[in-house]
Amino acid sequence: MSHLMVFARFCFNNEIHKELLFCEPLKERCTREDIFATVNDFFSKHNVLWKNCASITTDGAAALTGIKKGFRGKVTEIAPHVKFIHCIIHRQAIAAKKMEPEVHKVLQDVIDVVNFIKARPLNSRIFTILCNEIRSDHENLLYHTEVRWLSRGKVLHKVVKLKDELCIFLLPNDKCSKFNDLFCDDKWLSVVCYLADIFEKINTLNLSLQGNGDVLTSEKVTAYRKKLVLWRAHFENRCFGNVSIVM
Repeated sequence: MSHLMVFARFCFNNEIHKELLFCEPLKERCTREDIFATVNDFFSKHNVLWKNCASITTDGAAALTGIKKGFRGKVTEIAPHVKFIHCIIHRQAIAAKKMEPEVHKVLQDVIDVVNFIKARPLNSRIFTILCNEIRSDHENLLYHTEVRWLSRGKVLHKVVKLKDELCIFLLPNDKCSKFNDLFCDDKWLSVVCYLADIFEKINTLNLSLQGNGDVLTSEKVTAYRKKLVLWRAHFENRCFGNVSIVM
């Protein structure tokens, strides 16, 4: 059963506080009507006035963010003064989907390899046994998920660490013939390493944007954008001191 979690940020005694407002199950579907009804019922039950709500930050799917048909649209009908912000971390995850086709193809290949192994218990057990037999320091792959932005970086980093083990596992496997040559392709591996480095840096930025009392998010994003310009200049001059895996 899906649950809806709502947090509240408010000012008390001249300090900003953040508390869990409620966590309620969505008993039927996760539609805009269900989400809005859950929030509105809680507000009515506990005498929370919509006029006291200044802004709402969403971090989910279209059911929350739709201007006309989403939760946002339902709230705007009764509280037009409320400002809406989409979670900055999720905006970066969405932007990551619009990468160059060649690079995106490599990312999709990695996702397919991980899902091929983890979605089949037998494959997962065989891969673990193989890693144990060759005394690998890493034996588990992480599931990839489109929802959690952090998972991409973790999966890529894990695949880089396990590239030799994956090559051994995939080569004799007829059921994954389309993956057999990937981990023997230096160009393909270099793109995987590049992605692992980039996502690691994005994850570091995203983690720095979280935490209580952190209000300098715009400065951190601005600083990161300046770093991107610097890194690009270094790459064009074939200077890779700012990356750890590609080297």
